[in-house]
Order: sequence, then C-alpha cells, then structure tokens
Amino acid sequence: MSIFLIDRNGLKHPTEAIWSEFGASTAPCPPDLASPTDFARLIASDLMTRPVITLSAESPLCDALELYDSYHFRHLPIVTNFGQLCGILSERDLFTWINRHPQTVMADLLEKPVSTIMTTQVLVVTPNAPSDLVLAIMLYRAIGSLPVIQGSDNTGTSANLLGIITKTNIIENFFA
Repeated sequence: MSIFLIDRNGLKHPTEAIWSEFGASTAPCPPDLASPTDFARLIASDLMTRPVITLSAESPLCDALELYDSYHFRHLPIVTNFGQLCGILSERDLFTWINRHPQTVMADLLEKPVSTIMTTQVLVVTPNAPSDLVLAIMLYRAIGSLPVIQGSDNTGTSANLLGIITKTNIIENFFA
C-alpha cells in the first residue's frame, strides 16, 4: 500500500476506507482524464519537490507568513523536533481560522504557534506511489498538496518527510 492517513497522534491508517467513499477499492485515475503515457509512468518521487521547507509546530504564524511571501507557495509541512511530519499549514487553513475568529487581533494571531491552526490529519504517499494515484487523491479529496514520506512503521512514529507534491508539480509533469 502506498497511501496512508496520519492522524493527529502520528498513527498511520490504511486508506481502503478513503477509497470506499468513492465506490472503489483502489484509487484509479479518473476515466475522463486521459493522462499521457509518460506521466502515467511517473511515481511520487519523480513528481515531488525537494528539499522541503518546513516549520516546527511551535513556530509562530508570522514565520509561516514570511515563508509564504518569500517563496510564493501555499502549503507548508509542519514537523516535530525530530523531523517527523505532524501536520500541514495551508493558506486555506489560515483564512478559515481568521474567518472563524474575526475578533482576534492580528498581532495576537501572528504570535500563535502554527499548531493551533494547522491540519493534523494529513494524507501522505510513499515515494513509489504511481502518478495516477497521486492525481486521483488530489482531485477526489480537493487538496493542493501531498507530502511524500518514507520509513514509516504501522504507528507512523518513524516517518521521514522526503518531499511534497503540489498541483504545480502535477501540471508541470503532466504537460512536460
């Protein structure tokens, strides 16, 4: 299996239940999307961006905003002090939180740790995940990025973040 859901406790779960939501036992490439032969041969490690810029869960949100502004990306993996993936912070997470807490003063918001806003249940793939699986996950789950991990055991405690796949990576490789 090459896709897992890592929950907020770092536990890894198989994804058969995710695909059963769509009436499938596996994640096929959507039938109306004809992927070029070359793209179909790619795997996650071919698509991903590396090295990955990350933040720790204790980092203040102002650090995340500086990275968003400097590098022009929308997704930021959050890691523990041991470099293990523990969440992801997206622009969508930030805007959603601000809309739900309009009374929060911007100065207070900027000092909050990213762990208060980040998504903690993160879908991830392994480096050998086929490109059509990666594409289907991103389309069906309406997510803009997928972290690529390796070395995870069944508890998810030894997962190393290798890279991240974004919509931009998909587009660049699909039409290359």
